[in-house]
Amino acid sequence: MFELVMAIGILAAGIVAVLQAFAFCARSTGLFCDIADAVFLAEDALQDFEFKEHQALVSKIAASDKGKSGKFDWEYSLEEDPEIKTLYRLNYKVNWVHAEKTETLDLATFLQK
Repeated sequence: MFELVMAIGILAAGIVAVLQAFAFCARSTGLFCDIADAVFLAEDALQDFEFKEHQALVSKIAASDKGKSGKFDWEYSLEEDPEIKTLYRLNYKVNWVHAEKTETLDLATFLQK
């Protein structure tokens, strides 16, 4: 009888561990999907900036802007690089809330004048 109780206890502990691992994987997958969406949003915006760079239109871009795309808030700032006068520094930030925690993706690059 004692062996049966011990076997059931060990089995219960194993099932709890598997369920906790499954919950962790589900949370991690959700966060990964959010990060992938944020990266795609940022890459799309950076491609727009790159297109304007190739068209020599960087000087006509607003110095900063903010917006919202679904659950993501984005903002950017474009300023002249203080050390290299022929470049602009672009800072692009995407924020979102996942599991009651604010997550942030920051990207920075340079554009030619």
